[in-house]
Amino acid sequence: MYKCYKCKLIIDAIFVNDDLCPSCGEKIKVMCINDNGNCSHDVVGGLKICEICGAFVCPICGCHDVTPISRVTGYYSPINAWCTGKQQELKDRTRYVV
Repeated sequence: MYKCYKCKLIIDAIFVNDDLCPSCGEKIKVMCINDNGNCSHDVVGGLKICEICGAFVCPICGCHDVTPISRVTGYYSPINAWCTGKQQELKDRTRYVV
């Protein structure tokens, strides 16, 4: 299975030509087996990482089609815009419940 992260279309492998979405023309990616499709949640708290592919996922439904944000030095920014070193630092943090 493949997924277009722009238009949220899920495509079976037999219908894939040139790794482009037939709907919008964007490049598609192989879908992780833990990805459940589309997330119906707007904003959720917390952060979860897929054990298989290492991508950020919705902590409620496990969908991989999320835009995680975090507050750094007082400003909210999408984690996907960070450098890979800073993203790995975030994944390596240990979280505690007090």
